[in-house]
Amino acid sequence: LPLDTALANPTFYGMTLGETTESELQEQYTVQRTGVNAVSRGNMYKLDPDEIGLEGLKSVQAVFMQDGRLGAIFAKLDKNRFGDLKEILDGKYEIGYENVPRVGNKAMVYNVGESSVSLKAPHLSFEADLDYILDEMMDMADQQRKAREQQQRQQESSQL
Repeated sequence: LPLDTALANPTFYGMTLGETTESELQEQYTVQRTGVNAVSRGNMYKLDPDEIGLEGLKSVQAVFMQDGRLGAIFAKLDKNRFGDLKEILDGKYEIGYENVPRVGNKAMVYNVGESSVSLKAPHLSFEADLDYILDEMMDMADQQRKAREQQQRQQESSQL
């Protein structure tokens, strides 16, 4: 792989993490703003899955960082697409985590540039999740979770 490919953030149907802007998204797809993301403090948009052309795609949400860069894409697909998509992603990205039992929860995580791509199919669900997330956004989510846990411990400690 050329070095620039190894460091590049992933692209999902023309939307590149860390690069695509809200206006570029709006020019490319029919979108509906759904609010502000609690983690990134950026706008969230719902896309029409029929415009994307990925077989079995049920929903797509794009989440932006506060500075207007694309921070995450959350897609839901038919669970039967897990094997096909895993094969495609295995060929494109470095595997960071793999747990694919014959029966049970299936999960793949790929490290891509300053981002990760995860493909998950919970055992009792009919859907699979395909998520593209900037590491920066994942770090923000972890920090917020740790702060909430710390606050919870302090509240409990004051009551015991």
